[in-house]
Amino acid sequence: MPRVSCAGYETGRALGLFEACAAQGFSFSTVAIRAPDSRATVLAELEGFRTGGPELPAALGMYRPDLARILMSAAEAAGATARFATTVQSMEQDDRGVDVRFSDGSFGRYDLVVGADGVRSSTGQLLGLTSDTEPVGLGVWRIFASRPAEVTRAELYYGGRCPSAGYTPTSERSLYAFLYEGVQDRRTLTPAEQLALGEQHDPVPHFVLNAVSLIRGDDVLASTEAVGAVFVRDRRKGWLRV
Repeated sequence: MPRVSCAGYETGRALGLFEACAAQGFSFSTVAIRAPDSRATVLAELEGFRTGGPELPAALGMYRPDLARILMSAAEAAGATARFATTVQSMEQDDRGVDVRFSDGSFGRYDLVVGADGVRSSTGQLLGLTSDTEPVGLGVWRIFASRPAEVTRAELYYGGRCPSAGYTPTSERSLYAFLYEGVQDRRTLTPAEQLALGEQHDPVPHFVLNAVSLIRGDDVLASTEAVGAVFVRDRRKGWLRV
């Protein structure tokens, strides 16, 4: 989910990226829990933890490509070199650093290698760490769409015709919405069929069509994928990471 915590917000400020992120995203400090009834009754309003300090909001919703663009620009300005379509093939570590062989045949010598490549980390696999996902029986629909003016915080629905659904504002113009269902293969559905099926799973009547405003021409970007859990055990230290 493209949501930056307050701690991440504080880190962005320390790196000089606070203003750029705040300008691109949408800040909020409360979360609403709604009932899956015809009125979408608000059951609770929860105040977020301002872990970065009282002067910062609890969270920042943001379109992930916008965040990636800001981070990449800052990294290049600091002297980092970005290489795309290139992967790490092997690593050899000694007391002074790491020798790395890349998929394009090149080599590099580095003081430190950081693998920030997700739960299916190829870097972790090279180090002998396995992190296979286990299915939990759920699939998720995700979409970016135009933000109605009344959506000013994250709101969640539980129960009804799907296990859970919700949305988060990601800018003055956009929001991110999700809807869970029992996992199924939806890869062959057309965009129109996806939207019609999503409406069938609405937690409240017309949630998809009205509350989240999914039908806005070219701004409809829906997808669905299976949800999995990841367990990584470091046998050397005897701890479990989820």
